[in-house]
Amino acid sequence: MGLHMAMGVSRAENASLPFFGAVIRSTQAILVDRKDPRARKNVAATLKERATSSAWHASGPVGIFPEGTTHSQNCLIHFKSGAFRSGVPVQLVLVRMPWRFEDPAWAAGGPSLYELVFRSMCQFYVNLELEYLPVKPPTAEERKDATLYAKHAQQRCAEVLGVPMTHHSIADVFLSNAARKLHKVDGIQGRQAMVTAAAGVQLSDLDKMVDMDVDLAKAYLKRFAALDTSNDARLSFKEFQAGFDMKDEELAKHLFVLLDTDESGTIDFREFVLGITILNGRATGGLQVPRGAKPAEAAAIREGQQKNGLEAAVALSFDVFDRDNNGAIPVGVFTSLLRKAFPALSAEEIKKYQADADTDSDGKVTKKEFIGFCSKMHEHKNAFRDAHFGNVFIAQPPPRKKK
Repeated sequence: MGLHMAMGVSRAENASLPFFGAVIRSTQAILVDRKDPRARKNVAATLKERATSSAWHASGPVGIFPEGTTHSQNCLIHFKSGAFRSGVPVQLVLVRMPWRFEDPAWAAGGPSLYELVFRSMCQFYVNLELEYLPVKPPTAEERKDATLYAKHAQQRCAEVLGVPMTHHSIADVFLSNAARKLHKVDGIQGRQAMVTAAAGVQLSDLDKMVDMDVDLAKAYLKRFAALDTSNDARLSFKEFQAGFDMKDEELAKHLFVLLDTDESGTIDFREFVLGITILNGRATGGLQVPRGAKPAEAAAIREGQQKNGLEAAVALSFDVFDRDNNGAIPVGVFTSLLRKAFPALSAEEIKKYQADADTDSDGKVTKKEFIGFCSKMHEHKNAFRDAHFGNVFIAQPPPRKKK
């Protein structure tokens, strides 16, 4: 960065560091508040302006570390697309720091920045190698899709460095740090198991299936750790049932089996997050609001996400109720579920609801009929879920206050 007098991108708190903060400010760096939900959009717009505007060309190039954080040199994590949204050619620069006595990597769980600086100063020299890859103009597809452009750039870098790529992002780093700080997990072995479990979630991939952010993931992690009394980062059925206080053991067992997707007899953190998120009605069905979407388009997509979330939550609830796994539940069982969800219903009302649910009058309620019935219940759409799995929910943390 200093070699080319490049304007960098740095987290906002770095600007207050002694000495380093002054250097960062003097380079007109773009400062990022990584906890601000609007930061990604604002930084992407600023990067595009500085990369394409002639007014900024005299100030030097824009330098950015696309991973958004520091880590060991053993892999490349997910490249953020912000640096590639301008659609202009990008000069890829590989950074290597060969070492023999002291690993210079500033990674979570390792020495602090000040410790690393002190240790580096205790050596005669520190190796730093830069390798400039040939500039490759983006294709028409890459100019249209910054995510594709970033992925191809990551692949080029990984091939030359000879390291694997992962889909982990900065959000996974935050989640792993939260796991590391949990006081509930006692001992090095237990804490490491929880950190490994958190790292296995890969929020950037999970975000394609469910509405999930790092704050909600942290709330789930805290609940998961509280349930994990054995400190092995896996939930047994006993821990699951006791933690959620589910009185109906058969119902609890069937829900547990459905969440245990790898059939290991235990639930790991990824299975827990995905299952509970779906049950909370946060499945998106793959719908995502694209960057730059117009308000009307974004609103339509969010409405579709809510519909998909409801249907997925109801469908999962039905699968739990369908203890025989035959795709339908007897009307008698449906009536029992109905009475628990709506204790004040009269006999006439129950009879009407039975007819509404069992549309073909065959004495059974199929999954399609159950979803259709619940979707017509308006404010009581989740009544069955709430009545039988009310203790399983984890609320979304309150939104951050806008600064």
